[in-house]
Amino acid sequence: TQLPTLEINTESINILDLIVQCKITDSKSQAKRLVQQSAVSINNEKITDWSKQIQLGEITVIRCGRHVYQVKYVPK
Repeated sequence: TQLPTLEINTESINILDLIVQCKITDSKSQAKRLVQQSAVSINNEKITDWSKQIQLGEITVIRCGRHVYQVKYVPK
């Protein structure tokens, strides 16, 4: 199956901003709670620090519960 894909034109993004941009939650406070509950993983690595900057590779996979997204870095 094809994963929903989000294209981002920055190499680095805060985990909370990434969660909101993927429309997993509507707010950064909800995103922060998900990270604190260890519900978020990037490329199968659990994220527990809500201030973490994510370095986007060519393809990055973000997973939160049943939500799975592919994030693609696209240079400007």
